[in-house]
Amino acid sequence: MTMTDKERFRMLMAHPNYWYDEDIKREAEKLGNKIWRELPKHPKKKIEVSFNNRIVLVGTEDELGQRSTLSPVTIRNLARNNGTDRFGKSYRYLEV
Repeated sequence: MTMTDKERFRMLMAHPNYWYDEDIKREAEKLGNKIWRELPKHPKKKIEVSFNNRIVLVGTEDELGQRSTLSPVTIRNLARNNGTDRFGKSYRYLEV
């Protein structure tokens, strides 16, 4: 029976000589980095910008922030509240 990476990592971390044996530490660090890289990253939500009920832009807050005078934080807050900026553009999150 073979061990999964997570099981091997847990076993190495629980090893009594973990703090003193460099080989055990090195192997645990390699496995830990491999495990954490494999975890799924949460994609940023898409925001829809509309003006006069027409969709103008769709993108993440960072993408829209690059094309706008508004900061990504302001865009995120407007989208969260289905808000409208001073130019009349409305922001809302797209349903996934």
